[in-house]
Order: sequence, then structure tokens, then C-alpha cells
Amino acid sequence: MNPQESLTIAQSRPLYLNIVFTAIAIGLGVTVPKIFHLFGLGPAFLPMFLPVILLGLLTSYGYVFAAAIITPLLSYSLTGMPPAPIAMHMTVQLAVLGSLVILFTRNLKINYIYAIPAAIIAERVLSLIAASAIGSEHITTGAILGSYPGMIMLAVVSIIVMKLYDR
Repeated sequence: MNPQESLTIAQSRPLYLNIVFTAIAIGLGVTVPKIFHLFGLGPAFLPMFLPVILLGLLTSYGYVFAAAIITPLLSYSLTGMPPAPIAMHMTVQLAVLGSLVILFTRNLKINYIYAIPAAIIAERVLSLIAASAIGSEHITTGAILGSYPGMIMLAVVSIIVMKLYDR
């Protein structure tokens, strides 16, 4: 199955499957970061971002926005991570990232192999611009640049998952 066929299938998928994908993404977005934080790797590897990328490839804007809002807030409520100010920033970052994945793959018809890294880089650049514009003390150039291992991991893992999904 090629990437275009998988997008057509995603758009015609029954509502309940999109809801199930969203629930799984939220669950992974809460649990996986906890594992990374046990080893002090959360900020560098951006584990909460992976489920949203995959959700953007499999569903639509509404589901991505729901996961982007619910995931950091639920994670904060259950685990205390990320801290409240960062959770608010992450809500926006996740929504932007998922939206960029959808925009690049569906609207601009870019193959996900190229769209995923482009969306990740674009989100990081937009985060830097937004943080500079609002004078955020929680999102810094060092934090964004320090997340390059996560950017690489996100791109590689999400492309591999989609290749397996397309089989």
C-alpha cells in the first residue's frame, strides 16, 4: 500500500476506529514519557510527540487537537509531568506538529517519509519563534536545540511505524 492509499483509508475509516486511535495516542502520550523521564531522557527525546505524529498520519485535525489538549493535561494530572507551564506550551506544540503532519501529507500531498521530518523541523522553528515573541522562560533555544536526538528518533520511529502499517 502506498502513502496515498493509506490516507484515503484513514479518511474513510469508521468513526470508532479514529476514536480508538486517539485514545491509544493519549494513553501512549501519558505512559511513554514517564518511562523516558525515569532515565532523564524526556526533554531530549520528546516522547509525547510521537503518538501525535502518528495520529496526524492516521486521523484528522479534530482528533489531533483533542489529543494535543488532553495528553499534556492528563499527564500533568496523573504524573505531575510536564510541569503546568510547560504542559500549556506542549499543548500548542503538539497541536502544531500534528497539524503540520496533516497539512504536509494530505493538503500538500508530500510523502510521509519527507513530511514527517519537515513537520518536526517546522514545529521546532515555530516553537523558537513563538517563545521569542512571548518571552517564554520555559521554551529556550537551548531546550529546542537540545531536542535534536528526539527529532531524529521521532522521524525514524514514525516512518518505520507507518511503513509497517502500510504493509
